[in-house]
Amino acid sequence: MTPPVTSLQQQIDYYEQLLNSIATAIVTMAPLRDPSGSIIEFIFKAVNSQWEIDNQKQAAEVLGQRLLDVFPNMANSLTYRQFFDLAKTGQPILTTELFDLDGSPIYLQIHGVRVGDDIVLSINNITAYWQAQRESQEQSELLRSVVDHSPTGIILAEAIRNNEGVVYDFRYLLTNAYNAELTGHTVEQMTGKTIGELFPGWQSVTLFTTFKTVVETGKSQRYPFEYDHYGVKGWFEGSFQKQGDGVLFTFLDVSAIKQAEVDQEVQAVRLKAILDNSQTAISLHEAIRNEHGELVDFKTVLANRLAIEQWGSLADQIQNLPYSHISPNPNAAVEFARFKQVIETGETVIFEYNYEDSWHLMAIAKQGDGLVISFINITDIHRYREQLEATNQELKRSNESLQQFAYVASHDLQEPLRKIMAFGDMLTDLHRDSLGAGGADLVSRMQQSAKRMSQLIRDLLDYSRVSTQKDTFEEVDLNTLLADVQSDLEVRIRDSGATFVIETLPTVSGSPVQLQQLMQNLLSNAIKFGRKEQPPLVRVCCQLAKPGHGLAGLHPERSYWQLSIEDNGIGFDGQYAERIFQVFQRLHGKGQFDGTGVGLAICRKVVENHGGAIVAHSYPGKGATFTVWLPV
Repeated sequence: MTPPVTSLQQQIDYYEQLLNSIATAIVTMAPLRDPSGSIIEFIFKAVNSQWEIDNQKQAAEVLGQRLLDVFPNMANSLTYRQFFDLAKTGQPILTTELFDLDGSPIYLQIHGVRVGDDIVLSINNITAYWQAQRESQEQSELLRSVVDHSPTGIILAEAIRNNEGVVYDFRYLLTNAYNAELTGHTVEQMTGKTIGELFPGWQSVTLFTTFKTVVETGKSQRYPFEYDHYGVKGWFEGSFQKQGDGVLFTFLDVSAIKQAEVDQEVQAVRLKAILDNSQTAISLHEAIRNEHGELVDFKTVLANRLAIEQWGSLADQIQNLPYSHISPNPNAAVEFARFKQVIETGETVIFEYNYEDSWHLMAIAKQGDGLVISFINITDIHRYREQLEATNQELKRSNESLQQFAYVASHDLQEPLRKIMAFGDMLTDLHRDSLGAGGADLVSRMQQSAKRMSQLIRDLLDYSRVSTQKDTFEEVDLNTLLADVQSDLEVRIRDSGATFVIETLPTVSGSPVQLQQLMQNLLSNAIKFGRKEQPPLVRVCCQLAKPGHGLAGLHPERSYWQLSIEDNGIGFDGQYAERIFQVFQRLHGKGQFDGTGVGLAICRKVVENHGGAIVAHSYPGKGATFTVWLPV
């Protein structure tokens, strides 16, 4: 109730106190007019205490001042222009606008009325409210952006109940773009709609049951599930939480992860099948380290079927216990040291070991911070190798015995032959007259046979040595070697009138003795099988062998020197080109040409000892060509 006013001044003072006690800023401004009566500005006429507080200015500073002199930033504001309309029409205004107060944003709500010729403004600073509303809006927009751009499906649905309170459907309160796009709708189409409207019959889907259970019990659920309804197919990880009388359902598409798991399982099954059917026992062992990182033990993490079978009675221990706990294991210390060495150096170790009457070949390789151990049972191989070594030793002893026998036999056989030839010479010299022509012929034949027998023994001894004796190879200059051979055949070359045309020859790796036997036999045959009507002509040339020669025993990718020894002798039928390299094979009678039929057999054996080959080409009456291949 307003107290009685005793005077006008008291009444003015009372209303001033009342205005100054109001928490709303109040300002009175008088229009400033030009000579024509048009309003051009406003003059501060009165302000209350709240205005002074809000604007941080004293009344004495502004009273009588122009509005734009005090607040220049208002010149371009909508509110300033509305002051003119208020002063002209008297129509009250209510406006809100953001102002710049000395560089600080301020949001004002202004109510203006005209009193007489003045305008009176009630000003509320709603900056805090505006900022809170703006922050709320920004937060809402941010949340909406997060929800819409999340790679996770998000649904907030409220329960719809019948008259008995039973849940029979749910309504979308919120969904995001991810879920909408997945189902073939938009967020706008889904928001506010019931799930049953968009997806009829969804109550028969497990999701509805989960929604209903979560709402009724209040217990959250989380589980992966497979979904194949309404055009959506895949594997999802779902989370269900009660929100009010509804459910917040979030889900992640894990189809790719699930497919990877399926593929991994299939791959694991295949790998296990491969490992279990492998003929090699394979196991994987992880390192066990103490708190200082020091290697102290190993544990088995994987083993194939054959490894488990090979472990026998220890299989259960090896699979389930640290290595140091396996018993019996007398070699534990040695084996652990070997395992540790592989872990520390990273170098694979391969070795043979014996276990319970069986032999194994084991390979230990580093794998991460562990080992892969593979081993195969080589008991049969080991026994066969022992048998082979024993056989080789026996063969070695046999060869040594044969060599000794051949030497003794040749010595013992040569001595009687020499005596036969010597006694034949004595018989002829001492009793030539009493022998007569017939007796002398018999003695001569006997001596010729003894001579051939002696040569045959020497040739067989040479062949035996070439076959069994492995000479040390060295670099052999064929030019020097051939010169030595011609020197050895000097008498036969002179007697036959033979001519040699020899190209420059290479240096090869081989046995000098055997290669000299080879060339001496070939050049000797070229002279021996010459034609009577013309002296022998022998050509020796050499070139690199062409690829793809296709000869048995020669590597198709390796290079060879191809030596050709060509003569102009009597030649032979080509059908015998292979036969002549066999022992005791002769194409002519003893009376035509001397020899034992062993020389060319020695040639082939020498070439084979050097990793090469030899062939012959000839036609009767047109000479022969012997081609020799020796590795470069």
